[in-house]
Amino acid sequence: MDTPSSHPTGESSPTLSTVTLYKDSNDSLSTASSDTLWTSASASSSSSSLFSNTQAHSNSNNSNKYNKEAHDDDNDSRDTDSDLDSTTPTLLPTSLFLVKNNNTNDYSKGDYSIAMDNDNCTSIIINHSAPYTPSLPSELILFMFKFLAAAQDLRSAILVCKLWCSCGMDLLWSKPTLLALPVAERMVQTMSLPNTIFPYANYIRRLNLSFIAPDVTDPILFQFASCVRLERLLLAGSNKATIAGLQRVLSGCPGLYSLDLSDIPAVTDALIEYVAEKCPRLHTLYVGSCSSLTDGSIVKLATNCPQLKRIKLSQCTLLTDRAVLALTEHCPHLIEIDLTNCSLMTDTAIQSVFESLSQIRDINMTLLTHLTNAAFSSIDPKTHRFEQLRVLNFTSCANITDETLLKIIPAAPRLRSLALTKCDKITDTGASVIKTLGKHLHYLHLGHCAKITDRLIVGLSQHCTRIRYLDLACCTKITDTSIFALAQLPKLRRIGLVKCSNITDYGIYAILVSQILPQTLERVHLSYCVNLSDTAIASLVTQCRKLTHLSLTGVPAFIWPRYQMFCRAPPPEFTAHQREVFCVFSGKGVRDLRKYMHENVTIAPAPANLANIRASYRMMSSAVSSMLAAPEGVEGPDAAVSLPPFPEEAALW
Repeated sequence: MDTPSSHPTGESSPTLSTVTLYKDSNDSLSTASSDTLWTSASASSSSSSLFSNTQAHSNSNNSNKYNKEAHDDDNDSRDTDSDLDSTTPTLLPTSLFLVKNNNTNDYSKGDYSIAMDNDNCTSIIINHSAPYTPSLPSELILFMFKFLAAAQDLRSAILVCKLWCSCGMDLLWSKPTLLALPVAERMVQTMSLPNTIFPYANYIRRLNLSFIAPDVTDPILFQFASCVRLERLLLAGSNKATIAGLQRVLSGCPGLYSLDLSDIPAVTDALIEYVAEKCPRLHTLYVGSCSSLTDGSIVKLATNCPQLKRIKLSQCTLLTDRAVLALTEHCPHLIEIDLTNCSLMTDTAIQSVFESLSQIRDINMTLLTHLTNAAFSSIDPKTHRFEQLRVLNFTSCANITDETLLKIIPAAPRLRSLALTKCDKITDTGASVIKTLGKHLHYLHLGHCAKITDRLIVGLSQHCTRIRYLDLACCTKITDTSIFALAQLPKLRRIGLVKCSNITDYGIYAILVSQILPQTLERVHLSYCVNLSDTAIASLVTQCRKLTHLSLTGVPAFIWPRYQMFCRAPPPEFTAHQREVFCVFSGKGVRDLRKYMHENVTIAPAPANLANIRASYRMMSSAVSSMLAAPEGVEGPDAAVSLPPFPEEAALW
């Protein structure tokens, strides 16, 4: 490579130095300089390879494994190829090292460019006199870098100049993706290298170890203790970690605001109190299934962390009302609380939530067996408004009745998800208020609410037109009329009808007639709907092209080898009888079943049967129209609904 001898203006030419980089077949680089500035990703597109070259380069320095060749400005024009002996590593045009010139200790005064010659030998030309003036603000560069989804693209971007390098390194290391233990180990080795130019540990702000949780031990946590700028730390399921390792990694993180310690046996009151002392800015804490926690630690946490916004205490079975009362008193910004199976809690705890936290967004009360209507008795929909409430979960709160729904639903008009599974005292009277949620309601769970009827479902289908998921499992009073009404929902993707034994082929054909659901349905649960035939299911599978999950366990028409061959394997804990009737198609199984049914067409209904389908359709249409014209309660008639006509035969099969 030739270097100009003079400046075009007649001035002396700037001093140039060239550092040649070689790449061997082991995907490692050797350079003429031993002072490594930073390492980039290897040729792999996975972000996990961001740390591999550092280890390789360190090993090369120790063992003198690779040939090195320096070129200065006096012999720049020399033919590089002629000077390489037989021991020179094979050159591959992939990863790059950026190195510091040995002749100067002030890298900031220089500039550099990168060139690749025809022999795939990469050189970095360092200009020691050219001034560097950034042309873009760092904020704009960081904004642009966020559009680079692949780590390899970001790696290429940071080779442009020092400013891009500075911005890119921060972004590249801020959220490392650790999908396997070896990746984490290489990352730790990189951070522990001496005399690194960049403070890698300081770049890390979000650390997610949940993918390697079973392998996370105290030594690994000790290494990550140098990440003093951590903002989010996810350790859920790290069952090998001890309190010593957890305290060590948390000791230097005063800015930590999100922490997940779910399913870690070592999480005790002592650790939560330690978190309360060391992380005063905490606003998210997940400690689900940490069953040894008691009220004392939660009270201290609430006192020391007043900015707390989200807390999950599911399966913390020793907690009582005292813990929740402390949270509602000291944490006025709390918007999410999960109390699943905190079985010692009573109405007092829930009442304090709704009296103190008007901005609450998500509350999970699953399996609070002592919860009654009294917890909501103080709510007056005219004066109490929970405009931010989006998720309300009453699953298995068996003492909740219509009275609670008539109070809480009008006070929370923007509910997005409502779960009433196994609230078997709910009837059409109380549940009818759900339709006032209108377009805001997306997810509705009514499984095991055995008292609800078609009248409720028809009303919901006309008002809550954006429902995406609906669970009606074990609602034994539901018939084909409900399916006819639901077939008009344009957003419905998942529907659960397990053990709705009154559902027949006519309900399935009503879905297909609508011309709406076949375009949106993704998951359908029809297990133990014993009156379904393979002819109707074949039509469903063939026309619903987006279908990815179909459960038909216990459906007699599908307990045959020709269909079972496409099922997924039953869970190992199932009994012999459960394994015998198990029939669930997922992913590839659905596609294979669709192909099989397309190639082996089931017998189409005879004209008499087709006439019956038309007659059934007219009956369902009439039933829906009458329910809408005379709804239950004191309200006036609903607006007239245009029901679809019965299509030609080709629309069904």
